[in-house]
Amino acid sequence: MKRRSERVSENNDTSGSTTTEPSAASATRTTTTTDSTSTNNLVYIDLNAISPKTARTIASMFSNSNSTTNTPTAKSPPPPSSPSSSSPFSLARRSFSFHRRESEPQSVESTLPPITISFLDGGIIGSPPSLREDKSWKRPSIVISGPPAAQQLVDPNLARLLNVRIVGDTIGPASALKSCFAALSKGTIALAILSFTTAHTCGVLPALTDHLEEFNPAMLAYARGGLTNMPPKAYRWVEEMRQINETFSVEGGFSEDVLGESGHGGHHHGTEGEGSGGSGQVFDAIAEVYKLVADDTVLGEEKTEKRKRGTTLEDVVECVSEGIVRKKRKGGNNGELEAAWRGSWS
Repeated sequence: MKRRSERVSENNDTSGSTTTEPSAASATRTTTTTDSTSTNNLVYIDLNAISPKTARTIASMFSNSNSTTNTPTAKSPPPPSSPSSSSPFSLARRSFSFHRRESEPQSVESTLPPITISFLDGGIIGSPPSLREDKSWKRPSIVISGPPAAQQLVDPNLARLLNVRIVGDTIGPASALKSCFAALSKGTIALAILSFTTAHTCGVLPALTDHLEEFNPAMLAYARGGLTNMPPKAYRWVEEMRQINETFSVEGGFSEDVLGESGHGGHHHGTEGEGSGGSGQVFDAIAEVYKLVADDTVLGEEKTEKRKRGTTLEDVVECVSEGIVRKKRKGGNNGELEAAWRGSWS
C-alpha cells in the first residue's frame, strides 16, 4: 500500500496524541524563529506524545539557546535528528512576523536583545473538547511539568480555560503520565487488532464477540470503538508507541537486560533467533502492528472526514487479514502480526 505522506504538527485524536512531527525539529525552528517585535518571555510547552528522555533532550536545546548570544548568522541550526550534539545558537537571530516582506538585516543582531524561551513538558489526555447537553464543555486534560518559575509564566486564565494540570516541577513527569495513559488505551487497541484478527482467520470471530458480550461487555464495547476509530490515526501512533517503549525502558526500568533471558531464570521458551527486539521491546512491536495497518492495508488510506473502510469491527479485521496475506505473498517476514507478537515475548 502507498504510505500516507501527510504529517501535521497537531491533531485531535481521541487520546490527545500529537506525535506527528519530530518535536526536536519544531523546537529548533522555535528557538531560531520568533517575532522580533516581542519583548516578553516566551513559554514553549511541548504537547507531543514523547518520552521523558526526549522531553529532556528538547529542554536542553532551549537551555543552550537561552545561555548563548551573538552567534554568527552564517551558521544554521543543527539537524533535529541529533539535538544532543547541537552547537549553541543565538535567540537574537530572529525573523520578522510572517506578514513582513522585508528581510531582516544582519546588523539587527547588535540592536535586538535575545528572547528568553522557557520550556515546559506537557501532554494532552482525553478526547477533543465537546459540548455537553447542559451546555458545559467536556475538555481534555493538559498536563504540564517543569520548573516552577516557568509554570508561573503561564497565564492563569488560559490555564483554567484549557484545563491545565501541573503534575511535577521537573521536565519528564508530564510525558511519563501521557505515555502511561496512552499505553493502556492505544496498547489495548493494538491487542484488539491482534486478538480479533487472529480470531477471524481461525473462524471463531463470532464466538469471540459472543463470549465477550456475555463475560466482558465493556471490553467488547471499547474494542469496537477503538478499532473503528483507529484506521486514520494508525500512522501517527507508530512513533508514539516507540516513545512509550522508551518510557517503560528508561523510566520504568523494563529494559532488555531486565526482561531478557536472565530475567526468566534462564527459561527461554522461544526459538533462538526469533524476534529482533528482545523482551524489553513490547511497544516497539506494537509500533510495528500500527505500521502494518498504516502501510500495508487499505485502512492506511482512510481519512477521518471521509471514512470508507474499517467502520465496523468486522471490516477492520477483514482489511488487516487481507493486508497480511498480500504482504506474505510479496515475501514479507512471515506476517508482521506474528513476528511482532512473538518478537515481543520471546
